[in-house]
Amino acid sequence: MDNQKQQQQNLKQQQQESSSNSSSRINRNLLERNRRIQMNTLLSKLFSLVPQRQQFSVCASVDQATSYIRKLEEKIKKLRERKEVILRGDHDDHDEKFEPVVINVKSSESTLEVSIISGLKKKNLLHQVISVLVEEGAEVVNITYHNTGGRVFHTIYSKPIYTRIGIETSRVDQRLKELIS
Repeated sequence: MDNQKQQQQNLKQQQQESSSNSSSRINRNLLERNRRIQMNTLLSKLFSLVPQRQQFSVCASVDQATSYIRKLEEKIKKLRERKEVILRGDHDDHDEKFEPVVINVKSSESTLEVSIISGLKKKNLLHQVISVLVEEGAEVVNITYHNTGGRVFHTIYSKPIYTRIGIETSRVDQRLKELIS
């Protein structure tokens, strides 16, 4: 009789342990699922803030976001240094380091117009812009320039080499912006 009671108690104890293990496993699964949902939400917030050119794996996208943030930090640092120099009044108006370059790209029917405003010391810039245009399938038709007050104004008119293909204006604009940043 005692033996039978002992067996019943053991059986009840095993059932309770089994029930406890099952519920703890369910809790662990639920916690893991919530963690993954939270991680995916945070990743999608991050990716919405970072410009992405292509779909990559999560690791590659995080790496791309990291390098983008580092570039922004460097740009902020340079701008702060520039601001300090300007506020102190220690800069030379014609200092190459502080000459902002402005590039504007316009597209109309069959022509692409690129306007550049730069300082006198930016001698290679015109060559670099023309190289980008040629690489993107444009043929330079005409270039005008005007020099005034230590600034040079260039306007480049181009047309597509292959009219059926055309020129992707947004890509040209993006590459030229990267060129001056």
